[in-house]
Amino acid sequence: IPKFFVEEDEEKILAFMREYNFAVLVTAKNDYPTATHLPFIIEKRVDKIILSAHLAKANLHWKQFDKEI
Repeated sequence: IPKFFVEEDEEKILAFMREYNFAVLVTAKNDYPTATHLPFIIEKRVDKIILSAHLAKANLHWKQFDKEI
């Protein structure tokens, strides 16, 4: 990352993520990509940043996940 674009202030990073909390979940199976836009909840727990989202079962994207995690 060029130095001009680097941000190391964690509070600024968290504020940005909370303001723009939509992301795209992308998976690929058999070279076929699937993408779903998801809203995320961003939390700081002790020294970790936790991202939480919900993917509805009606969205068949969940079938792309490996069952052996």
